[in-house]
Amino acid sequence: MRAGSGAGVDSPRSAPQHALAQVCRERTRARRVQKRRPKAPRFEAPRPTGINVLEDDLGLRRENHGVRIQPGRPASWWTLDGACRAIGLPGNPVSALVTSHLFVRCWIEASLGLDPDARWLTVELENPVRRNPRRPMARPAHLQRDSTRFLANVPHWQGSGDLAHLAETDGMVLIEDGDASAAVGSVVPFLPW
Repeated sequence: MRAGSGAGVDSPRSAPQHALAQVCRERTRARRVQKRRPKAPRFEAPRPTGINVLEDDLGLRRENHGVRIQPGRPASWWTLDGACRAIGLPGNPVSALVTSHLFVRCWIEASLGLDPDARWLTVELENPVRRNPRRPMARPAHLQRDSTRFLANVPHWQGSGDLAHLAETDGMVLIEDGDASAAVGSVVPFLPW
């Protein structure tokens, strides 16, 4: 349209903006209409969980739920006829790694007739580590060897979901619970990955 004819003239830039505004208004109206409609009640049948399947369907009995270690408290295991048949691991990555090495690996080695304690080393801490006052801690660590001993350096971590502190670690140290920090030179057990 011509500018002098009295009719509105859409510039090439304003036409798409006008169309976009119209679409937005229509979508908003449609949402308001949907919100006004009553929703039909939903029926959901209960879904079986892993624990229900272990206990109800397979007849396993939970022997333990939770261990006194950080990270890894929610670890569990189930038995059948007196033998361990299933182990449940925590969901956080560091917790799952630690508990798999402490419990699953030992369970498999013992099942194969191997000594689960044979891989443990005694090392000295290269840096101080703050203890948990309520439970022992398993911390990933870098292992170094000087001429006469093994040294473990425990990197700083942000919790059991912190994968970055696992980079280039060689295993884990176990630090007993207590109020004071574990000092440099403290002798602790170390389990290689």
